[in-house]
Amino acid sequence: MFTIKRQICLIYSITALGSLQFAGSCWAALLAARGFSLTQIGLAEAVFHLTSLLFEVPSGVIADVFGRKRCMIASQCMSAMASVAMMLSGSIGGVCIAMALSALGYNFASGAREALAYESLKQCGQQSAYERFAVNDTTIWRIGTALSTLCTGAALWIGPRAAYGVD
Repeated sequence: MFTIKRQICLIYSITALGSLQFAGSCWAALLAARGFSLTQIGLAEAVFHLTSLLFEVPSGVIADVFGRKRCMIASQCMSAMASVAMMLSGSIGGVCIAMALSALGYNFASGAREALAYESLKQCGQQSAYERFAVNDTTIWRIGTALSTLCTGAALWIGPRAAYGVD
């Protein structure tokens, strides 16, 4: 049986796990450690942002058509594929594919969690609780990214491939 508290707790869990990107906080340093030049690292970042720009609206349409939950699952799958692609890539081409997958993972998650939470709360007649959800969700995200940043030294110490393996 659907309960709103369970749904919100699951969304919080996804936020917490999604924010803990061990290698994500220091990906540029990890690429530099692998021997990529600053120009190549800049190209990889450009691919991320261009992909994100091009797919922000289409990912929202996909979420509307296929559902928020499916979109969130697709996001997690793309993020996992991005980590695997980054681990296995030996060239800038592979890194750019990994960055594009990472951007798609970001885009598919962007707004889907919030929309799912709002729609679920509205369905139960509790849409006034959305502001509290948004504050809690953002707080969880910020704490997770801060913890990831604190782990930058460990990620660099264990090496790029292992760091992406943890992700």
